[in-house]
Amino acid sequence: GTTPKEHQRQQSQSTAPTTTSQHNSTTTTTTNKKKKMSEREGKEGRGKILNDPVHGHIYMPEYCMEIIDTPQFQRLRDLRQLGASYLVFPGASHHRFEHSVGVGFLARKMMRRIQSKQPELQVEDRDIQMLTIAGLCHDLGHGPFSHAFEEWARRIVPDWHHEDMSKRMVEHLITDNQLDYSSEDIRFITDLIGGHSSNPISDLQKT
Repeated sequence: GTTPKEHQRQQSQSTAPTTTSQHNSTTTTTTNKKKKMSEREGKEGRGKILNDPVHGHIYMPEYCMEIIDTPQFQRLRDLRQLGASYLVFPGASHHRFEHSVGVGFLARKMMRRIQSKQPELQVEDRDIQMLTIAGLCHDLGHGPFSHAFEEWARRIVPDWHHEDMSKRMVEHLITDNQLDYSSEDIRFITDLIGGHSSNPISDLQKT
């Protein structure tokens, strides 16, 4: 016969290879998924695959990473998405950074679907890029504690809105980091963030 400790050791040894095998299989599957994702998205430059807490592994093209890696965007890591709520709800601790990355990802995903399913709309890759960047940068203008700061700021500047600050931050980010965007590109992005055209007559003529 065997002692209880010997029996427990035998069971542990017999199950260890299976656990390791399962781990290796999961790792291989994840690696293959990332590789296929990179190959599928490769035509948009050398982007990166991020592990998003909501959407899982997501691909962000190179033009997104150029923005994400700037000091102006990295600042969002320190801005609470839900203001001071984390003081009452410990789980409410996420930040504007991951929120903005997710919005950029979903904006691009939506536009690519429209481009594929409705070719009559003639959505161009440049349109997708501009809208993706607008989604990525729409919260750049938030202050500490997000909307709580906005309420405080309006006591000093009554017409203060974080969208207006986001538009100014986009212009500063592109200029300060010498990114390759024309003045028309910047206007397109900031108009999307603001929710209205800054030159409606010109835009109507284009359509």
